[in-house]
Amino acid sequence: MRKLIVVFFVICTPLSALPAIGKEWRVTVFMDHFFLQKLSNKKLMKKIKSVGGRPRFERVILNKKSKVQLLVYFAGTAGTSFMVETYRAVIFDTNSKKFLGDFPFAYKGSKKIKQPRWIFDKGHISIDVDDINLHKRIKL
Repeated sequence: MRKLIVVFFVICTPLSALPAIGKEWRVTVFMDHFFLQKLSNKKLMKKIKSVGGRPRFERVILNKKSKVQLLVYFAGTAGTSFMVETYRAVIFDTNSKKFLGDFPFAYKGSKKIKQPRWIFDKGHISIDVDDINLHKRIKL
């Protein structure tokens, strides 16, 4: 009977209720600022940027070789001649439990937009965003 109950629970539990790596983080608001917060350790927070509107957590991208996670979030929409959706990524080191930075990840719009370049290379991450003259190299 116990096996039947466990099987019934597993079959009837929606996937959204099961733990997933993308569900480990959420956007919270504190004193009019937005933060990315780890659900299992609420003290682990990183202030994030808004580019118009409330940011929204999107997904986690894992880099198993370097033990870092890219925590991708929607930062908002802005523009003058056409609207641009801005996505940013917070680099989180899973070994040290430290945040290594918050950088542009991708842009979406009705016109072609030059995208940020992310390169993982032998213990470093390089981020190049030509439009804002950002050229960052982070040692992992």
